[in-house]
This record gives sequence, structure tokens and C-alpha cells, in this order.
Amino acid sequence: MVLESTKIILRHILPTAVYGLVRHVYLLLSKRGRFILEHERLKSKYIKHAGSRVRKGPFAGMHYLDQAVGSAILPKLAGTYELELMPLVRQIIESGAYDRIIDIGAAEGYYAVGFARSMPVLTVVAFEADERGRQLLGELAERNAVKDRVRIEGFCTVPALSRVVRSGVLIFCDCEGGEYELLDPVQIPGLCEVDMVVELHDYQDPRITPAMRHRFESTHELFFIDATPRSPSLLDDFNFLSEREKCMLVEERVLVGQQWVFMRRRNHVASGT
Repeated sequence: MVLESTKIILRHILPTAVYGLVRHVYLLLSKRGRFILEHERLKSKYIKHAGSRVRKGPFAGMHYLDQAVGSAILPKLAGTYELELMPLVRQIIESGAYDRIIDIGAAEGYYAVGFARSMPVLTVVAFEADERGRQLLGELAERNAVKDRVRIEGFCTVPALSRVVRSGVLIFCDCEGGEYELLDPVQIPGLCEVDMVVELHDYQDPRITPAMRHRFESTHELFFIDATPRSPSLLDDFNFLSEREKCMLVEERVLVGQQWVFMRRRNHVASGT
């Protein structure tokens, strides 16, 4: 957090050339900097050989960017990002059950634009607190010709979420612990009528998973999804990369015990979705 704040301050007070020089020196001298520099070199090599489209997974073929917000860019380009969710994402796309997805914590738009591109009648409401993230999200939506179906909003609050929740909606949520405050059917009764995919951040707030169970078990079926190890074998067809580079490409620093939950409303069959 301190590092990010320092970068923002320096970017605003230093001329562009000077900031670039300071950043490069930092990258060369610090351990974290060398790690970043190595990944930037790998990113350049990957894009040179494979281009900037997502290569695998449910969003294969999506035009992408050369940077990400709050997550690793390389797994997104490779199409291995959050591989645990791939079967569910494919199921969502193939079912055609939703006409709106609310993406909370959309970052630069991997899911928001990926879903919009894969589901031609879908509209997406994408909440992202970070200004740079919103800018990149707009660029990504435009690059994939879905800008007219992706509505970009800022920080997600209870009133803002209340205004867009309705029947026929899927909530896709990764908001770094904010799910405890936001996903509360006492404050937003409409949550009882929608399906939700939530990344659980119990390491930030241990109340989260117990709260999701308590709040939604009577109205939803809860399916928990566990994080799995990454393996370079996912990229066996990436023959332009070394084994070490393949390991770097799939690395997401997923925490041990990380979970997601798919909460599917119990009346989904009766409602036609």
C-alpha cells in the first residue's frame, strides 16, 4: 500500500522521463523490482510470440491489454486465470440464464468484458473503485466492441447495488472483503432473488464465510470451490516458453485455503432461470 501510494505521488510530481528513470533504477536494485522486471520481460516475450488475445479458457480470443489492476496480467493473457472458476464460467455462458451481470470489483474488465463478449444479449454493470481500473475497463470494452453493453460505475455501495439488483441477475463479486457489508439481504432484499459468485476473503475478515452461510442458506444452494495448485503442464502447447517461464506465467499467488462460493437461488428452476 505504501509502495503504491509512493508511486502515485512520484508519478504526479516528477517529469515523465525522470519518473521512468527512478522506476527503472528501483526495478534493478530491489528484490521485488527484479521480480517485476523479470515478469515484464516475460510479458513482452509472450505478446511478441502469442499476441495480446486471451489464448485459452472460456474467454479465448478476447482482445486484451498489456496490464492488469490488482492481479497478474500473464495468467489472463494465457487464459489460466482463476482456473478453478472455468467450469462455472462456461456453465454461465452456455446456460444463457442471465440478461445482466453485476461485476463488483471489476478491475480492468477480465470478467465484465469477457462475459459481455461471450453473451451477445447480456448487459454488464461493472463496479470498480480504482480510477485507472475504470479507464482500462473502458478501453478493453471498446477493444472488444461491447462498450455499449458495459456500464462502468465507481465504488460499490449498498445503495448503488440496490439500484441494479433485480430478478434475472448474476452477481460476480471480488471486492477484497467488502462482500461482508454489501451482500446482506437485510439491507438489500433483492439479493434473495439473484445468483452470486463470490470470492471469499476470510483472511481479511473471518466473519465472511459464516455470514454467507447464515444469510443465504435458506434461500440458496451454496457450492464452495477450493483453490488448486498451478502447474506448468497447463501450458504444454506453449512451446516458445521454458519450463520456468511457464511456471511464472501461471503463477497467481493464490492463498492456501482460498475459496469461492456459487450461491444459486433455490427457486431458480421454477423461475425459468
